[in-house]
Amino acid sequence: MTTAPIEILGAIGSEPIAESTLRTLLTEAWPATNRHGEAFTGRPHTRLLVTPSHIIKLRSEYALPVGDARRFIQQMLTRERELAVHHPDKSWFLLFSEGEETPIIANVTPRLRPLHDNALLAELPPGQYCDQICAMFDVYLRVAAERDLGLDISLSNFGIDAEQRLYYLDDDIYGFDQFTSLSCFAATLVRQVATIDAERARCLGSCLRAALLRWFDDPLWVGVVAEAAASQFVAESRRPVLEALRAGLAHAAPAPVHSHSRRIALLADIHANAAALRRVLAFLDEQGIDEGVVLGDVVGYGPEPAECIALLQARPGFKVLRGNHDHAVAGGHFALGFSEAGRWAAEWTRERLSEAELAWLGELPLYLNGDGWLAVHGSPTDKTFLNAYVYQMTAEENLAHLAERGIPWCFHGHTHLARVWYQGRLGEQSSVAPEQALGEYSQALICPGSVGQPRSGKPGAELALLDLETKQLSLLRLDYDPSPVQEKMRQWGFPTTLIERLDSAR
Repeated sequence: MTTAPIEILGAIGSEPIAESTLRTLLTEAWPATNRHGEAFTGRPHTRLLVTPSHIIKLRSEYALPVGDARRFIQQMLTRERELAVHHPDKSWFLLFSEGEETPIIANVTPRLRPLHDNALLAELPPGQYCDQICAMFDVYLRVAAERDLGLDISLSNFGIDAEQRLYYLDDDIYGFDQFTSLSCFAATLVRQVATIDAERARCLGSCLRAALLRWFDDPLWVGVVAEAAASQFVAESRRPVLEALRAGLAHAAPAPVHSHSRRIALLADIHANAAALRRVLAFLDEQGIDEGVVLGDVVGYGPEPAECIALLQARPGFKVLRGNHDHAVAGGHFALGFSEAGRWAAEWTRERLSEAELAWLGELPLYLNGDGWLAVHGSPTDKTFLNAYVYQMTAEENLAHLAERGIPWCFHGHTHLARVWYQGRLGEQSSVAPEQALGEYSQALICPGSVGQPRSGKPGAELALLDLETKQLSLLRLDYDPSPVQEKMRQWGFPTTLIERLDSAR
C-alpha cells in the first residue's frame, strides 16, 4: 500500500472514495497504454493506472501549487455535479510525491466498458448497442442545450456499467460547436461500426432527430446535421448505410433540378409583396419563361404573405427555397437574427397564415442542386444555408468553397443587392453590370437582388434571367406602383421603416 500523502477532495455523488480503498488501488494498479485504437484512448500526457474495478487518471499536465490545485478540483467537481454525466462515484484527489513542489491532480472512477470495445460490440445485441448510442445523443444534446457546452462525442468517451447505465468518461468539456462534432460522429459510426446496417442506421437517425427536436425544438438543426453528416467521407460500400441514417434524420436530399428550358428566372426575397411579384410574373409570361428558382424569403416584412405563397404554388416550374424569414414564420423562431421591425412582421405573418401555408414554408428545401449550380438563401459556406451573407468580407471564402466542391455557380439571396462576385483572370472581383457573361468566370456568386424589397437605392422589383446555353446573365429592375402595398401596411400598423423602405430601397 502506497504511503505517499493523499488528499481526497470530493466525489460527484455524496460520498468520495475511502482513503484506504484508494491506497489499495494505487498499490495494485498497473499502467495502461493510452493511445488511439487501444483499449484506453486519450491524451498521451494523461497517465492511466488500471485495476479490474477502477481507472485512475493522473493529470500530470497540470503543475499547480497546492492552493491552485485544490481550487481547480473544486471547480471540476462543481461543473461535473451540475452536468450530471459522469459516474456518481468519480472522486478527485491530490497525490503528493516526496521532493516534488506540486501535487498531481488525479481522479478515480469505477471501471466502465467503453462503447468502442469490440468485445462489448460482440456481446451486446445490436438493438441494445444502438440504444446506447441513442442515449449518447440525448446526453450530448442535453448538455449542449442547457449549458451551451460540448462533450467530446466519440465511442471511446462513453461507457456503461454492469447495469448498462451510460456515463461520460472524459474529464474535459468544450464550447458547443453548433453540431459540427455531432455530424462528424454520426458519419464515423457508419465508417467504424460494421454491425450498423441500413436498418439500424435509419433507427439511429430517427433517434437523433427525436433528440434534436427534444432539446432544440427547431427542425432547422435536423436538416443541418443531416446534410453535414451526409457530406462526410465513407467507403462506397457504406454509402447506402449513411444515406439510411440521413433518411432517418430528415427528408431525403432535394432531387437535382434539371431545367427543360433554355432561359430560367432567378428571384429572391419577395417578402410578402404581391404587387411586386405579380409584376415580375407578368414580365416572365411576356418573355415566355416558365421555369425559375426562388431563393427564399417568400414572406416577412410585407402584408401579403398568403397571396405570394399562392402565386408561387400556381407555378409548377418554379423551385422555391427556404429563407430565414420563411423558417422563422413556419416554426415561430424569432429570437435571433431579426431587427425589431423584422421580428414584428414575422410574428404578424405567422398569426395570419393557415396551418397548410405554414407547413408549406417549413417544408421548403434549404438548398437545391442543378446542372453546374447550387442555390441557397444565405451563403454556400453556411451550415444552416440561410443565415450568413455573401458580401465583400466573405466572397473570397465562398468562392474558394465553390472551387473546392467543383461548382461553377451559386445563386443566393439574403443581401437584397443585385451583384455577382466572381473569380476571373484577375482574381476575385464583383460586378453590378446589367449584362454579364458567366462563362468568363471560373466561379460566381449570383444574387438577383430582391423582388419585394431591394436595398440598392433604386426602387422597383428586381430579378435576373439566365440563358443556360449562352451563359448570359441579365440583372433586371422593373417599375411597379408600391402604393397599394404601402396602404395595406399602414392599415395593419406595420413599422414605418418597412413602409418607407419601398420608396427609398434602403
